[in-house]
Amino acid sequence: MDRIKQNIDVSITDLNAIARIGYWQLDTSSETYMLDDISCEITQLPNNTILNAKEKPPFCSTENKWAIIQETLAKAIEQKSSFNHEVELFLPEGNSIWVVLIGKGNYDKNGSCVKVSGMIQDITVRKNSEIELFKKKRNFKLYGE
Repeated sequence: MDRIKQNIDVSITDLNAIARIGYWQLDTSSETYMLDDISCEITQLPNNTILNAKEKPPFCSTENKWAIIQETLAKAIEQKSSFNHEVELFLPEGNSIWVVLIGKGNYDKNGSCVKVSGMIQDITVRKNSEIELFKKKRNFKLYGE
């Protein structure tokens, strides 16, 4: 049984690398985020980066953007629900990307959130297509009718 679980874990890791799905975890007691290598690759941070929840990370261009992410997370923890949030990030080299952040809290027997686990995926291609389609529809409504 251990061998089967080990094979599944390896397969999941391989699939995440192919789909560019990163894994992150927030330790609520230390207020630190741990990122896997794919999360670091997506956000262009060095491998093994640990982020402090109180400090704006380099990929959030404004405090406001980080505050929105933190509020989304806090609301999900309070409501004991999962979250799914799309956000535009600005990378150190100057490019922007769109990512989807999905996560959920893990609670102890007293109902306190001890950690939040989640994933991040680069959705830039899809999001740019959506934005372009929206612009075309808007232009059609303005000039086509």
